[in-house]
Amino acid sequence: MEENKFYIHSSEVISFINDCTMRGEAIIGFEGFKKIDKKFVPDLGLIGDFSSLVNKYNDWVIFLKECNKTAKKILGNLEEKNNLFYDFALMSEIEWSKRNR
Repeated sequence: MEENKFYIHSSEVISFINDCTMRGEAIIGFEGFKKIDKKFVPDLGLIGDFSSLVNKYNDWVIFLKECNKTAKKILGNLEEKNNLFYDFALMSEIEWSKRNR
């Protein structure tokens, strides 16, 4: 695995999103990777970027719910595969409030 990357198996994605919501972490993006010969290879067709939502909402709770709902909607419709993993970009309320001053 690459340094500073935390890969979530495709079968655990929805549970991870739910955990993020409960912890108050907004998912602002994700990248999909295929594990091939013990290496993680980016899948350019599995990229999601919700960073445009940062300035759209003035309320943290709404922002958090919209980001994570969007991630769940997209990733919940994708097929689980043994060799498919995801890396997520997360944002805390403190980070969000600094960007929304």
